[in-house]
Amino acid sequence: MNNWSTPFRPFEYWADLAENEPDFLIDGMLHAATNTVSGKPTVGKTRLVAAMAAAIAGEDKEFCGSEVVDHGPVMVISTDAGETRRWGLRMREHDIKDSMVGIAKFNPLDWRLYEGQARSARLMILDNLTGSLGNRRIGDDDAARELCQPLAEIAENGTTVLMIAHSAKNFEAQSGKYTPTGVMGSTVYQAWERLNLHIHDATEPNTRAVSIRSNDHANRDLLLQAEWGRSSAEWSVLSEKEDTRQRTEQTYKKRNDLFDKVADDPHLSSIESGREVGRTLYAQGGYKSEDAAIKAFQRASRSVCGVYVNGRWQRPD
Repeated sequence: MNNWSTPFRPFEYWADLAENEPDFLIDGMLHAATNTVSGKPTVGKTRLVAAMAAAIAGEDKEFCGSEVVDHGPVMVISTDAGETRRWGLRMREHDIKDSMVGIAKFNPLDWRLYEGQARSARLMILDNLTGSLGNRRIGDDDAARELCQPLAEIAENGTTVLMIAHSAKNFEAQSGKYTPTGVMGSTVYQAWERLNLHIHDATEPNTRAVSIRSNDHANRDLLLQAEWGRSSAEWSVLSEKEDTRQRTEQTYKKRNDLFDKVADDPHLSSIESGREVGRTLYAQGGYKSEDAAIKAFQRASRSVCGVYVNGRWQRPD
């Protein structure tokens, strides 16, 4: 018997939604809900975001070595003068179909239009935080809440949201230190984001150090290489530091056991796609949904640094 009435729903309703929706749009790099990309001006934030958008709109299988979990149209809202044109050039340089990316100049009166359009988009990009505040201060908590509320509603309706933002001034200037700073201003932004990708101060012309922090994924510290175009860039991973965050022995054992189950099974071990391994595990039973099984194997393979080589899944030598 169900005693709950609107706006409440039984917990199983929400659990089913969570099980059947991916945690990430780009595995470990772009959360499926709310994201910020931060860094100093001219460090390459917008070009990196544009490349991620192109991977989603262009149906790429991976981006910088991370799986692109889902694809679809991308909408871009630009606040700076001339940036709508630059965004158009970026998408042209990435050779994206015209119908897959829509670009608009920001108008604070158009939030309902944005929310309606977002229902048919897979990713919405707000470029950038400072410009969307108008004359209000970056540290104003009320202004932050007013901005984050409609963005949260868009994310709640199933569209991934990414906001580009500046980081604190002079924090890393000339230091070369790889310490993440995150979004400058009100702490409301940090509470709103499910993932922050921070691009550090540039110490080399064609490389960028990137720190990614999310409660739903292990910490990631990447060194990316950029091939600069007129308005865009092509990105690749040079290296990734190992995550040293502590985990429980029970979690490690569970993930090790799952990977060993796959590696020891003649059929499962021969399936190259990690997502297809998850689907097969789901078909064998023991998981509530395909996505739950897919995520379980992805976490297991990352935990043991599992690789697919010589026609099967195995631990590295």
